[in-house]
Amino acid sequence: MRAARNIVNSLFSVTASHLAALSPSVGADVYKAVRSFTAFMGRPLPEELDPRVVHGTIELIADGLRRTPYGSPLELEYPLFITLSAQSYCPFACTNCYSNSGVAKARGRTDDRMQLFAKVAAARTPFVIVSGGEPLVAEGIEDGLELLVDSGKFVWVSTNALVDKHVEFARRNEGSLCFILPVWGNRERHNSRRGVNSFERVERNLEMLNAAGQKANILVVLADDDFSVFVDVERLLRTYRVDVVTITRRIDTGRVEAGPFELRPDLSRRLELWQKKLKPHVRMVVCDLPEMQEAKGSSRMQRMLGLPSHNGCSAGNWMMHIDDAGQGYACFSFEGQQDQSIAGHVSIAEQWRAVRDLRAEFPTGALCVEQSRARQEGVAL
Repeated sequence: MRAARNIVNSLFSVTASHLAALSPSVGADVYKAVRSFTAFMGRPLPEELDPRVVHGTIELIADGLRRTPYGSPLELEYPLFITLSAQSYCPFACTNCYSNSGVAKARGRTDDRMQLFAKVAAARTPFVIVSGGEPLVAEGIEDGLELLVDSGKFVWVSTNALVDKHVEFARRNEGSLCFILPVWGNRERHNSRRGVNSFERVERNLEMLNAAGQKANILVVLADDDFSVFVDVERLLRTYRVDVVTITRRIDTGRVEAGPFELRPDLSRRLELWQKKLKPHVRMVVCDLPEMQEAKGSSRMQRMLGLPSHNGCSAGNWMMHIDDAGQGYACFSFEGQQDQSIAGHVSIAEQWRAVRDLRAEFPTGALCVEQSRARQEGVAL
């Protein structure tokens, strides 16, 4: 296995240095490997991607493999993914929000936002998920997104707003930008949580994007064991063209509905059945739940590379969060908790090292850093 690891290290290094000269067929094979790697991490990529993103991903992973001792967790110089809050203001005041945002929050200064986006653009992280607050009502948001795209990153924008003013921007940046449309329950429950006609806004967004030749990703957020959400999601998939469905669960930072959602074995089986039912309608269905990731164990590629199975949660392993003030966190669920924040005046590489140190403090096998910390402190989730 160590010999195989050496061979893979060499191949990654050669590929990274000669990516631009690869033939289309070889380049497609390289991209397929990159897509498999990121899909395992719960972040599926589109079928076509800007070559700069592929190049940046291979370089970062190749460097991580070279610096990682055999049998140790992958040591990346930068996170593979950054979740970035465009602002803390949000006009919707969703009752079950997973962000530290609200209508009472300040909108933030455009020049400060641009400086933050420029800082992230300069980092070697190839993938950025922009959220908020509500990113699409932030002033100058397209200029910030342009900085990220022009730096060779792939950007997801998670939104509860209408995308009508930004469809053309998405069309121009196909292969570098995609909208994520969260769904928080069946139509009735989603509208009670996300605002009147919010589910209808998801439908309208899909309609507009499809008319422009674009597909969105659907993010199904499980807040409890009511799986009727999948009935309405299947209807969406039959009516509109959707690229990927990602299934996750609510992190316990919402304004109401306290109490964790535990994925019992019977619920896991039901979830697997729904995954199979949705799959024919989209390119991929990804279950980004720490328990499900842990249950899969190590992949063949991980075993060959000598990388141990990760602890289920991506926070601090290959993803970090940056709030609209530039402070770094292992996970967006920590936003606003000063004992878990990393100062924004240091570089992203330094923030990432500090985040990894914080992650190392959690018990081995902890599936979710936020839940683990709460249990350590005796906080009722």
